[in-house]
Parts: sequence; C-alpha cells; structure tokens
Amino acid sequence: MIRSRARTIAVGDLQRRYRVHVPKSYDAANPTPVVVVFHGGGGNPESMVRLTGMNAKSDEAGSIVVYPFGTGMLADTLLTFNRGGCCGYAMQRKIDDVGFTRALLDDLATVATVDSKRVFATGLSNGGIMSHYVASELSDRIAAIAPVGGPLMMDAPNPKNGNG
Repeated sequence: MIRSRARTIAVGDLQRRYRVHVPKSYDAANPTPVVVVFHGGGGNPESMVRLTGMNAKSDEAGSIVVYPFGTGMLADTLLTFNRGGCCGYAMQRKIDDVGFTRALLDDLATVATVDSKRVFATGLSNGGIMSHYVASELSDRIAAIAPVGGPLMMDAPNPKNGNG
C-alpha cells in the first residue's frame, strides 16, 4: 500500500474523496487502528494534515489516518460536512456524509488490514460536529471520538450498539 495518497469512491451520485496516510510500520498481516480526521468548515484535508500533525502521530503510534474531503462549490477549498442543521454547502444540498464515512471505511478495508474494533474519529469545528454525528450514527463502526471545538448538535446520541 502507498503510504500517502488520495482515493475516490462513489457515494450515491457523487464522487467523494479522502486522503490516506499509512504508518511506516504498517504490516498487512496485522490489523491496524484507523483515525478519521474531519476538517473544519471551509477547510480541506491538507489543512488538517498541517494543523494536526496526525501523520507524524500515525507513524509514531502505528495507526492509519484518513482525511475525508467535505463538499463545496470548489473542489479543494471552502468544503463542509452535513450535520442536518449545519453546515453550509453540504447542509444546503443534503449531502449524505454519514453514508460517505461508511463507504470510506468499507473502501479502506479493501486496501488495508483495518482493526475494525479500533476505528476512531476526530475533527475540528464542523469536523468535530461530524465526529459526534458519526459516533451516534455509526456506533457499530466507531469505537471512540475526540472532537475539537464542535458542539454535539443533537438532543442525545442514538448509538446503534446500545452504548449510550
């Protein structure tokens, strides 16, 4: 597997993208944890790579990091994720970002040996909101989250696995 690259997947009528960083220690014989890092509203994956230092942490901890691209009028900037009452372009067009996250995890598992019990999410602002949302909607796939600066934006999580 290539250490860092972009992947494109079909989600409904849209072609969606995400960036992947594979740690130097990756061994396909061993299941590897995954961290999904959602950018903030108006951001993009490259800004999160620079801001978070997650690629270096990935190499240190031995986890795969994925950076989903939100959607917007432009291909690579001013991107947002849809969380119902937020945010911008993605919300206005009712983009299915939970479906995108599910498809991203499915696609990643076809090219890497993923430890399905150790899939985590984080994000900044709009990305933090998305991490709350996917933790609720994909609780059977997301083990834990660490949102940064993004409110819950729901009355209460509704985990599918019964863990509240």
